[in-house]
Amino acid sequence: MADNKEKEKLSRTAKKKERRADRALREILDIDNEQRTRITWRSVLGGDIFTGTFLRKYLLFILLIVGLLVIYVSNRYACQREFIEQNHLLDTLQDRQWKLLTITSEIKEKTRRSYVQENLRDTTLGTSTQPLYELEIANEQQ
Repeated sequence: MADNKEKEKLSRTAKKKERRADRALREILDIDNEQRTRITWRSVLGGDIFTGTFLRKYLLFILLIVGLLVIYVSNRYACQREFIEQNHLLDTLQDRQWKLLTITSEIKEKTRRSYVQENLRDTTLGTSTQPLYELEIANEQQ
């Protein structure tokens, strides 16, 4: 008998809590008594949720949030695209700097005196064997 009374008491308290939760949900969603009080997957998938006063009441707010989300996502893609472009340009710049360094090194090597002398052995030109001498310049002030 005591167990039945406790079970009955627990079921009554559970029902009261459920009624309070339904009432709170109705107040939050502003559901009229004429509309269904239960929100099920079938009603959501069937589109019944779009006829509710909640959606009509907050439609502009929902559209604002959707618009902000679209702007946020598009901004993210634009920033990511610029970052990829920047990395590509930096890689290209580094490649060109290495090529420039290689080319200047080759030019310096080919213009050295020893390299030029090696290539001139087949011609009549050669290195001078006479010592250098200075030309005297007459001063015009005298």
